[in-house]
Amino acid sequence: MNPHERIFLAWFGVKGVASLYYIAFLTAEELLPAAHRTELFWTVAFAVMLSILLHGIGAITITRRLLGH
Repeated sequence: MNPHERIFLAWFGVKGVASLYYIAFLTAEELLPAAHRTELFWTVAFAVMLSILLHGIGAITITRRLLGH
């Protein structure tokens, strides 16, 4: 891959799927204290949503630069 393709893949990679999986796993296995489960879930969910929003905003600009437009 050339450097432009690497940047593209780094920017548009998996968005929080692993984080959501780990939170679900920890909750299902009851490895988190009950008092912290909801707070931690919503913190992770917010971070994932913010990431998707920022990536969406940057998508047009980055794609145009990578395609040379």
